[in-house]
Amino acid sequence: MTETQTPKKATPKKRVAKGTPTSKPDLRPHLKVVAAKVEPERDGVNLAVVRGIVSSPAEVRVLPSETVLVQLQVTTRLETETLSIPVSCWNPAGWVETLEPGEEIVVVGRVRRRFFRAGGATASRVELEADVISRANDRRRVQAAVRRVTAGLQSLE
Repeated sequence: MTETQTPKKATPKKRVAKGTPTSKPDLRPHLKVVAAKVEPERDGVNLAVVRGIVSSPAEVRVLPSETVLVQLQVTTRLETETLSIPVSCWNPAGWVETLEPGEEIVVVGRVRRRFFRAGGATASRVELEADVISRANDRRRVQAAVRRVTAGLQSLE
């Protein structure tokens, strides 16, 4: 500050009681402001694709909330090993509940560790939580599953 300038006085701030609006009233009540949906930023990809044979009958549970949980065991044979993958599907199409051992299916979903109470103790299970289940010979559904996988992998680019 130079000698010829005078110091500015601090302007006192207005006190506003709690709950009192500080902005001017909306003069355009006929216009609505719609908040934009913001997608959370993704840090990773959790995508699993399995093609294999149903190895045991579908286990169907109806939870107290009336949500249907179907659990399957799917066996897939690779070049050097055979794997059995537990698959769970929430509120599936009716035909999924009737899958029999020996049927070939394609499953697209994510790997998930689920915790639950069993015998008075907490237990956990790692399983493939299905988003899409299709019979391997249902070309239309398999193509829809492939599109879903492709879309999920595009986030890696």
